[in-house]
Amino acid sequence: MFMFGCLIVRYEPQTWNFQASGLLSSVLFLYFYSMRPSKLLLLRGILFTAFLFIAFWTLAPGLAKNLFPESQFYSGTFLITRIFCWFIVGILWNYSNKMEQRSLLILKPQSQKPHFYYFSVLGLIAINYTGAIILSYILMYFKWQPGGDHEAKTMIGLFKNNNSLLYLTALTAGVTEELIFRGYLQTRIAELLKGGVWGIIISSLLFGLMHISGGSILSAIFPVYIGLVHGIYYQKYKNMHVVIVVHFLWDVFALYALLYSERL
Repeated sequence: MFMFGCLIVRYEPQTWNFQASGLLSSVLFLYFYSMRPSKLLLLRGILFTAFLFIAFWTLAPGLAKNLFPESQFYSGTFLITRIFCWFIVGILWNYSNKMEQRSLLILKPQSQKPHFYYFSVLGLIAINYTGAIILSYILMYFKWQPGGDHEAKTMIGLFKNNNSLLYLTALTAGVTEELIFRGYLQTRIAELLKGGVWGIIISSLLFGLMHISGGSILSAIFPVYIGLVHGIYYQKYKNMHVVIVVHFLWDVFALYALLYSERL
């Protein structure tokens, strides 16, 4: 790859896109070649996770079309993506144990008194809620529309008369998303780039991208904020149980608020 890149740059000087691609391939080759095996293993795990999300979310509509009637297409797609989240957790758990030779959760929490967990949950919910209000006012001030109206209507139809499904959905999101984005991606990115801040930022951006709805990048703003808050907490206190509980409660609150808004 390195020789090919040099040949492109040398023999096609008039073609700037060839030059750029040749230079990029050379830089990437040197970067990967210089990486230690442990770093390559981390990079493969991160890229593999991204591939799983892209593959599963691409396959979900096709599976829903074949498995559900047309009237249940969107609800079927939603259900399939929730199931895929559990599959991804299982795959990453196996990858961590078999390939990395360690646990998926590499940050070990310190023992705390019971009131610590109580105040942690309340504090994170308060920070999430305050940030959500501020971001909502900013969006309204600039008249930005986050989008996702169709997805909201689909979720209202799903949960309107089904509390069990609502709680199961919130539990799935709380457990799987925190394990994937905070437990795996954040810690591996931080280890790869030798910086906890980078792990928090990049994993939060990826978390936001996963929640884009209606084709609007603005719909990722709230998830990115939540990802940053939970990421900072997890980096500092290394406690996965707290962020899972907060994520679950936050989703329950958000889904009930969505159902309540539909009645107004």
